[in-house]
Amino acid sequence: MKKIFKFMIVFVGSIVKEKNGKVWENEGKWRKKKGNGEKRGEIKKIKKMNNKNKKEMEKNIKKKMTMRKKNKKKEQKEQK
Repeated sequence: MKKIFKFMIVFVGSIVKEKNGKVWENEGKWRKKKGNGEKRGEIKKIKKMNNKNKKEMEKNIKKKMTMRKKNKKKEQKEQK
């Protein structure tokens, strides 16, 4: 019974995936962050946390991203 149920989920999921053109529309914004250099796993952890911890984690990630941008700018200036 479980095998049949799993098969149904996979099958229906694939149809939904094709219809939307992207995988699970509500997860789109989370997946975009991966392109900014963050690991997808780190973002998935945030989704499971409660709101207070979630906000703190998001702040930490934003700090990391700004630090990376600043470091890149410094490197570019040094190269010039």
